[in-house]
Amino acid sequence: MIKPALKINIPEHINKEELRQKISELFSYRMFPWLLSESDKTEEENSIFMERLFELQESIYLLDAMLESRWEINDQEKERHWQHIIDQTKPCLTKDIHPLSVLQHIKKYEKHEIAIRSGHWPVRLSMSYFYFYKSCDVKLLRRLIYDFAGLEKKLGSLASWRLFDFVTEVNDDITDVFEDLSFYNGNRFLIHLLLYGKKSTEDVFLQFLKKLDSDIENERKLIFKSEAFEIILENSSIQTKETITLLKDRIDQVDITQLTQESVLTPYLLRNNKTK
Repeated sequence: MIKPALKINIPEHINKEELRQKISELFSYRMFPWLLSESDKTEEENSIFMERLFELQESIYLLDAMLESRWEINDQEKERHWQHIIDQTKPCLTKDIHPLSVLQHIKKYEKHEIAIRSGHWPVRLSMSYFYFYKSCDVKLLRRLIYDFAGLEKKLGSLASWRLFDFVTEVNDDITDVFEDLSFYNGNRFLIHLLLYGKKSTEDVFLQFLKKLDSDIENERKLIFKSEAFEIILENSSIQTKETITLLKDRIDQVDITQLTQESVLTPYLLRNNKTK
């Protein structure tokens, strides 16, 4: 029996064409096309698999869009989105495992997003812990690419991307600070600005980015490293320096009074703040 297609409500602020463009930019920024170019699969096989990844990422974004569009969460609707994610994960698996076994980090990050509704804001967590889980969707898709293309022997461990993922996720939050004023999500950069102001936010984020930059340069000094790891480190270094520049530009642009007036989070931050 053919299983009927699961009906997913698409939030009003989502335009499907724009969403696909956003996913394309995400994949390019996270170097997925390069990863697939390193595989021994045919161009057609890579193209089919990439489309499956698009559909999976879209299902994750639609869950995010539902969660950030409202303060009160409809659990039944959330579960429909999760079933949609599971359904889209299955065609991407090359191993005989249950989809939920590769979706645990997404589940965990979702808990942090939902926790803001109880006053548990992301600033209570360390930067490295928070941004490790915030990159959950990218880690998932990259793992699926590695499994599909058998890349671990050729490119090395998935852990090689740790620093790259930190900086690109920080970049996303800084980039989206104005866009996210209209949404109930865990943009840590925005929330830190609203709670502690510009100086504290710049100090915390700059310290984290400079530590990443230092760690990247130390890893680049290693004698024994693969060509692929050098490419990853080079891109990590470029993104870190660009993100430091972006941070300073955003701090200059930000007007705290305006952010406070325009952010939908402001009433909840003032009423219910548990940062410990």
